[in-house]
Parts: sequence; structure tokens; C-alpha cells
Amino acid sequence: MIGTTIDERNGALFYQIADILEFMPQAYDQETWGTFNEDTLVEADFAAFAERWGVTVAQAERLPTDDKRWLEVKECNTQKCVAGHAAALSGWHPVVSHNGGTLNWGEVAREPLTSCMDDSTMSVDVVARRELGVNEEEAERLFASANVWTPKDLREFAVGRPIVIPCWDDDDDE
Repeated sequence: MIGTTIDERNGALFYQIADILEFMPQAYDQETWGTFNEDTLVEADFAAFAERWGVTVAQAERLPTDDKRWLEVKECNTQKCVAGHAAALSGWHPVVSHNGGTLNWGEVAREPLTSCMDDSTMSVDVVARRELGVNEEEAERLFASANVWTPKDLREFAVGRPIVIPCWDDDDDE
């Protein structure tokens, strides 16, 4: 499969994600579609959560960090991979898991706090592929958890650098 062209890709979105990686590296984790970044929480965050939701600070500290209530207290504190950032920057939100209390970035929806049972949800990798304007093979490489991208990589993809490098068989030249 031939890679996408500069005209097919959403260069502006690639650049936005590159800026996040450069200026907020704590918000990037290629190994997760999206997760709350508990490493950046401080005592005041737990106190704010406790006050907002009527729990003790000790209870707040024991809650899972993917608890949907964190969105109201510390909304901008999420780590995401390239696909998660592409979806979020394009107006998509994590869905609420079937237990009703946690967020799942594997599925996204246009409306915040949509249930995973809602028909309007979509897989984040499908959404991100469409928003970035890349094909399936490129998305597979771009979203792979083993690949760690730099801001420079993403900016180069924005201006046409191949995301997937074809392997040519030397025997084909004979």
C-alpha cells in the first residue's frame, strides 16, 4: 500500500500533537490511548477532589485515577498516545465504562461522559486515523505502543515524510 500524501494528511493536527510532546512531555505516553496522570497529582488536587465530591482526602487518594470525577477537578491531566491526542484535539472524549465510574480512552464519543453502550461511540484508533488523514498501515505504525515519537518526527510526517518505509526485495531488480 502506498502511503498518504501531504495533501491527504492533517498537517495542522500533526503539528498540534508535536507541540504537546515538546512543551508538555508529561502528557505523552505512547503505551496508552489515554489515562489520568497520577504522577502529577499533589496534595491540593486530592483536597479539591475530596471537597468537590464529598469524600475524605484519604478516600480520594485510594480512588482509581481513571475515575470520571477527576475530569471536573483536573481535566487537563491526561497522558495520551498520538492517537489519543489526535482524537482529543479533534473534539472526541473518552467514554464511560460499563461500570459507570471509569473513563475508557479505547472508545471515544463526541459528547463528554457518553456510555460505552451508546451506539455513537467509535474506536479511538479509527477516529485518530481519520482525523490525521493516514491509511490503515500508517496508523498501525503510528499508533504502535513500541514506537516513541518525537516532535520532530510528527512535524516531518505533517510535511510528507513516509510513516511506513517499504522494504524492497533486492531480487525484484533482476
